[in-house]
Amino acid sequence: MKTDFLKASLFFSLLSIIIPIQAVRYVSHKLVSTDVELIDGKEFSHTVASDKGVVAHEFCIDRVPVQQDDFYKSLDAAYVADLRKERQSRIKTQQSRIAFVDDSNRAIVEKSVKNTVFAAQQMFDRLNSEALKPYLKFSEKTVQSAYQLAEMKKCLDAADGSIKDMVKKHDIDGLAQLLKKIECWPDNLEACFKSSVESAIAQCDDTTMLKELLTLVSAS
Repeated sequence: MKTDFLKASLFFSLLSIIIPIQAVRYVSHKLVSTDVELIDGKEFSHTVASDKGVVAHEFCIDRVPVQQDDFYKSLDAAYVADLRKERQSRIKTQQSRIAFVDDSNRAIVEKSVKNTVFAAQQMFDRLNSEALKPYLKFSEKTVQSAYQLAEMKKCLDAADGSIKDMVKKHDIDGLAQLLKKIECWPDNLEACFKSSVESAIAQCDDTTMLKELLTLVSAS
């Protein structure tokens, strides 16, 4: 009997050596997730940590821990401020574009008016030649009469002051109206000049006068 007990003890001892007992091991996993937003110059971070089934939240503004309510109040205020800044930026951009268009239009119209006045004044100087005055020829399509020619000259003489005043007041509508009124004058005056020169050549036999006409035409 004693022998059987010893044999059994020896058997289980050998078995424990050959087949070791497998220990059960538990591994703890801690999960951490952080959401970070940069809004209106501030850093908002929300960290969620899970450890052994326990979930913890941390709210920070510029990396300083704050209460959840304070966090969301500041976050909402930052969103509003950011949207306001974005809107103001869009408005500023639109205003800049509008100002650029207005300034460009005014500059273009101003230059067009000045160029038109200059071209018309040059034609008036030629039409005012003593050699050509006796032969001025008017037309319904160009300059209708000596009176109309004189009125056009008065308008041009006053234009310099008017242009400067309108530019100073940023009166683009006034400049546009003036341009509309006189934009055809250089062509009409040139047509009047050409027909008057042709009339002079056909009627004049004075050599000296013809030479003056030649000089006048060459200058044009």
